[in-house]
Amino acid sequence: MSKNLILFLLIGITAMTSCTPNPKRLENRSNDKELLPTEEGYSMIFYKLDDYAIVYINDKEVFDSRDIGLRIKEDVLFDMQPFLNRGTNNLKIEGYNGECSGCNQNRWGVTYEIFKDGESIDYRSEDSNDQHSDVGLKMTNEHTLSL
Repeated sequence: MSKNLILFLLIGITAMTSCTPNPKRLENRSNDKELLPTEEGYSMIFYKLDDYAIVYINDKEVFDSRDIGLRIKEDVLFDMQPFLNRGTNNLKIEGYNGECSGCNQNRWGVTYEIFKDGESIDYRSEDSNDQHSDVGLKMTNEHTLSL
């Protein structure tokens, strides 16, 4: 066989095998379940928590993500309905940057979405813009929720 034909066959085989998806990746992807908000009442989903967030409703702490760990890699659903009163409620979300011993860069970020009866009513994303940031409170967002 000529060198050109052998080269053509090698390129073709390489292209065909490199484009074949990994079956384990496909299997894992099909097992991933999208986190959905509650169908009734208010809920929120945190899509990014680096390092942690504390949630207050009517000035009472109702959720601290440190209880489930720092720098959460999975979405976190928080059902707010049990903590709400009839009438107007004040929701406050605080985002914090935690200690990072041994890090060259200590970044932070909080991304969340608020839902009412399963429908999105607000989406927020704040972070350190990939820059080093000191430890402590980095953002405070307030929302008014009505029942």
